[in-house]
Amino acid sequence: MKAILYPDLIWAINLLADMMILYLTARLMRESCVWWRILLAGSFGSAASLIILILGIHGIHVNYVVSVISLEILMIVIAFSKQSTRKLILLCGCHLLTAVILHGILYLLMQVIHMEFLCMLLFAGLILWLLYQGYARYRMTEHDGSQIYTGILYWNDRSVKGKGFVDTGNTLIDPASGRSVIIADSTWIQPILPDAYQEMIRRYMLNGRIDYDYMADRQLDQVRVIPYRTIGEEDGNMLAIRCQRLVITNREVCCKYAPAIIGISRTAIIQGKEYQMILPNRLS
Repeated sequence: MKAILYPDLIWAINLLADMMILYLTARLMRESCVWWRILLAGSFGSAASLIILILGIHGIHVNYVVSVISLEILMIVIAFSKQSTRKLILLCGCHLLTAVILHGILYLLMQVIHMEFLCMLLFAGLILWLLYQGYARYRMTEHDGSQIYTGILYWNDRSVKGKGFVDTGNTLIDPASGRSVIIADSTWIQPILPDAYQEMIRRYMLNGRIDYDYMADRQLDQVRVIPYRTIGEEDGNMLAIRCQRLVITNREVCCKYAPAIIGISRTAIIQGKEYQMILPNRLS
């Protein structure tokens, strides 16, 4: 008796399973979870898996191993954008382990539940998850400004974790890129920066001004100058550093600034507080 394959059902089940695995990978690795990237990576992975199945590439064979490894890497790159080599390896490992566990659970469910009914359950779960993500995003951008968020700032392979407070008065914008500026405590950001950037911040904090000569001499191309104005003071320029990315999370959702423009605070607005960052008035 020949087995009957339903490509649409196989693709649908793989799509939902791949999206669940990528979402859990993002949570476990504390990476930002952008829904359209997860959907795109899941669609690509499920379509490629179906093609591999149709072509009959399976078993311990060099073509199968190369196909699976290539598919794994491409899905991670699509879902989480450009990563360092070390981070890419960690994400692939976490994704593979999660896939093995969930596929085992899915296989057991298929033994007791009809495939079409299982697809309906998975699609219902996907719709509920998308609705929840939309609601959480709304709550995150329309909150009352009293919440504290956890943030992880990255500079290449280095990272530092801290907390951020959303201030409705922070409307600073980087004129070069048009991106919102996150204000941070200098002692919090310095450990992940190269020595030249740490010295740049030290001079800025000590002299109260940006040392343009030092910046040009060391060719610090990730330094930004942010114009600002405060009540009762003259207009000034704030030193800012362009970091690789900043991931902001709370219990409901996470968002990502890539790149992240981190302004260096010279005042005591963060001193003695439970947070190290002042986030923009509207998270994006």
